[in-house]
Amino acid sequence: MELNVTDVKSKPYRIKLSQQLLYSKAKSPHDGIYSARTSIFFEIKERILDNFKFKANAKAYYDYLYDKNSKEFIKEELREFRDEFWIYDLYIEGALEVVTLGLLRAREGQGW
Repeated sequence: MELNVTDVKSKPYRIKLSQQLLYSKAKSPHDGIYSARTSIFFEIKERILDNFKFKANAKAYYDYLYDKNSKEFIKEELREFRDEFWIYDLYIEGALEVVTLGLLRAREGQGW
């Protein structure tokens, strides 16, 4: 089950916040609600100067039930599953105008 709390779209930004709850009837540590994962997605598309565009989007997760039930998990599990950060796109796109530069090399001759 995923519940989208808010979805903000205002150019050039987009933010999406969601809450995910996972439930199981299995034995501990995955009995009842065993995951309450909050995520936030952020995207930016921005024009830089005249010829360049910047785009980035990322998503961060945090599951506070791992802190609440931290005694039931080993440190490696807590580090791996409690929070995550993903960068999906990060780039600058653009074109440079070619400047023509002419060089003239001349030779001077002197007569005596």
